[in-house]
Parts: sequence; structure tokens; C-alpha cells
Amino acid sequence: MTPEQAYQILQVQPGSTAAEIKTAYYRLVKEWHPDRVLDPQQRQQAEAKIKDINQAYGVLKALNTDHDGEFSRSTPKSKSVTVNSSTLSSEFFYKQGIEKARHKQYGAAIEDFTHAIRLNPNYLDAYRFRRLACLRLGYQHRAASDAKHIRRLEGQNDNSQPSGKPSTATSPPQSVSEPQPQTVKIPNPPTPSPKPLWYLVNTLPHAAPILCLAVSPDGHYCATAGEDGRIHLWSLVQGKEEMVFSDNSSPIQCLVFSPHNSTLISGNDQGKLMEWDLRDGTIVHQLQVHALPITSLAVHPLTPIIFSGSHDTTIKTSSLIMGQVLKTTKAHTGIVKNLAIALQSQILVSTGTDHRIKYWSLKGQKPIKTIETIPGTVINDLAISFDQLNFATAVNAINQNVNLWDLKTGHHQYNMPNPKGLIQSIEFSPDGQILACGSATGLVILWDLKKQEQTMELKVGLTAIKGVRFGLEGQAIVSFSDDQILSIWHRSHR
Repeated sequence: MTPEQAYQILQVQPGSTAAEIKTAYYRLVKEWHPDRVLDPQQRQQAEAKIKDINQAYGVLKALNTDHDGEFSRSTPKSKSVTVNSSTLSSEFFYKQGIEKARHKQYGAAIEDFTHAIRLNPNYLDAYRFRRLACLRLGYQHRAASDAKHIRRLEGQNDNSQPSGKPSTATSPPQSVSEPQPQTVKIPNPPTPSPKPLWYLVNTLPHAAPILCLAVSPDGHYCATAGEDGRIHLWSLVQGKEEMVFSDNSSPIQCLVFSPHNSTLISGNDQGKLMEWDLRDGTIVHQLQVHALPITSLAVHPLTPIIFSGSHDTTIKTSSLIMGQVLKTTKAHTGIVKNLAIALQSQILVSTGTDHRIKYWSLKGQKPIKTIETIPGTVINDLAISFDQLNFATAVNAINQNVNLWDLKTGHHQYNMPNPKGLIQSIEFSPDGQILACGSATGLVILWDLKKQEQTMELKVGLTAIKGVRFGLEGQAIVSFSDDQILSIWHRSHR
């Protein structure tokens, strides 16, 4: 390939700066990446295009003419001040990589994380974030290689030493002494290092922003959907994709599994409910329910009744089997954000952008109770504990971000202090001991409800965690973030 052809493929002019060439390269890689294409023929075309793009970038990089000195590896003839990277710490390159990744400069971030790893081969966090950057650019093989290093380092880390910090232990100086008689020592078998309490199984990129997440009643599967109208079914046991299905109608904002675990119900921006057969991804039932987008769903665990909340401020009770809306309830003065069922109490709990929490009877949807929260705030998420004694809310207010409530009385119990950023998603563990919280700073925070303290935080990425759920009877955690990545964690058995 000639330089002229390379410039043409990357859609830049001869004489462009290194920064301009890099920007064009990353834009084209994102645009033509095969993972964004489902049609087999189009995928082949995308793979061929990616090869041309990579080759063109290599040609211009090898020209060694820079434009900015960024591609050039030759020593300039003019006198200049240079910085030897070996004198810089691994922490310097790590922080520099984090900053570039925040600005979506993933290629440059990968280079900095690589420098950090060369200086400190056991830098766990550098491996984690380099893997995420590789996934964003579609470098699946590099990401898989980093995943192996992450599992190895997590296995060595017994939580006695912070990740990414080189060990300070050194061998004592050898003193010169008289030769001693040699004795044969039988070494003790090495003790395997315990695994961390939670370890990352996989991070799975999406082609479009994710808007919702649901876990099956048996806890073995989860489903995600988003702006592209596609639904992805994932195995939480194996940490991989099982199926993709879509009617290509409109974005999907909410999902819920049926109680019998064989179908999935979605609510889209056109106000339509759809029920999908999980064996083959076909549509079993569909019903136009709302005139505006559906934002929340709940399924009655004993009867084929579906409750849906919408931008139209109503809660509608529908039967997909009968193909009709059974009841319409004017619920809130704003969007109905969340719905949850407490079967033991026979109540439906709803929250809206009007900062109110409301109780409704499951039979007839008659109002029972209204709880006023902080005026002007929005309740981002609602979760009911598995014993149905408490519920929690995540509010868009730092001082009152996560709140725990008594479900029976509706009395506020306490606020969870949160120094790690605004919490946008919450979920109770099946045993009722832990509340998982998705933070705007890219952390999943695990909160001990009995001790009322944080027990652990899982580093997921650089962007906000928008959804978090438990699976596999509390042995798995799954989350999705603003950077279109689904993360699956497993609990280790020590």
C-alpha cells in the first residue's frame, strides 16, 4: 500500500498531523468494527475494511516523518530536552492512561497502561483498564490476553496488598560466612493463594447504549436491551452471549422475565409490550398499551398480569394472553420510573419523577399509601428485599442518595453514606445481607445492611454504573455502564 492510498483510506490529507491521523484511525475503527454488524455478509465486508484501515495506519506510522513527532522514533538533530520513561513511575503512566480513557482516547490510553505494566508487571488495575480500552476498540485478542493476567493477579492477591502497587518486600543482604555443611531440605508444598471474594468473569461490549437489565427467576440468565432495539440474552454461568433478537421497532427501556422463566417481556419507546419466546427469540404476544414510552415493568408472580409505567404518568394493568388493557391508573404527576411487587403484602410499589413513593393494592390498583421524599429529586431505582420486610431507593441527591425503608409501615430507617459518587442503581442480595449499589464513578459498592458499612467495592470501569443485579442465588453480580459494557462477576468459594 502506498502512502497516497493510506491517506485516502484514513480520509485525511497529506501533511496531516499525527493527532489528526490517530483521530481518523480510531473513528474509522469504531465505525467499521465487525462486532457492530450482525448480517454475515456485511460482517465480512467490515472485516476486510478493518484490515485496510489497520494497514493504512501502519503505513503512515512507519513513514517516520511526523508531523508532531508522535509517530517518529528517530532522534531529532536539533538539541532538545528528552524525558526518559524509565525515570517515571508506573503510577504516572497509569493516571495518564485513566485521564485519556475518560476523554475516550482509548488508543493513547492503551499505550500508557502498557508503559505502566512494563514498569510494574503486577499492576492489576493497569491490566483491568487496558482490557476495557481494548474492548472499546474491538481488540478482542488483546482483551482476552489481559483477562488471563487479571485472573492470575487476582488469584495472587489475598487483599493484604493494594492492587497495582509493587511489593516492598526485599531479600535480606547476603553476608559472607564460612562454608556450612550442605543439608537436603524437602520444601513444603506451596500454599495456593486465596481468590478474591469477587472476581471478574467477563466484560461484554454492546454496539449501542444499554438502557435496561433483567435477571431470570432461576438466576442463570440475564437480558439487556437498549437504544438499538436489540435484546441480548446472556449466560451468567458461562459469562457469554446466548442469543440476540429484535423487531427493530424502537429503543427498549425495560425488561422483565416471566415467572415461569420461558419468556421475556419488553417495553419500548412506542408504548408497546412484547413477549418473547426464549427458545428461539420469536414474538409470542404483543400489545399497544401506552401512547408514550414505557419506562418500568412488573409481572405478577402468580397470574399472567403485567403492570407497566410510562411517560404518560399512568400505570396500566394488561393481559398479553387476552390481548387487552384491563385497567388504567393515574399514578404520578411525572414519569413512572420504577415498579416492584411485594406479594406477601399484596401491594405494588411505584416511584415517579414527582419524588413520591406510592403503594397500590394488587387487586384493583387502589391507592394505599403515599410517601413524600425530597421535593425536586428523582428516584432512580427501587428495590424490595427478598424477605419483603424492607425496600431501598436511590435518589439523585448526594446527601440522601440511598435510603432504606420499612416496607410495612413506610417509615424511613436510615440514609446510606456514600463518599464514592452518586448511586444510580441498587439491588438486595437474596440472603438480605448485602445491598449492591452502582455508582456514577464506575464502582459497584457492596453495603452490609446489618453492620451498616461498606464491605467491598468492585472496580468495573470509568463511567457510571446504570444497572446492577444479583444472579445465581447471590453468587453472581452483573452490571452495565455508560460505556456500553456488561460486566459479570462471580463469588469465589474459598
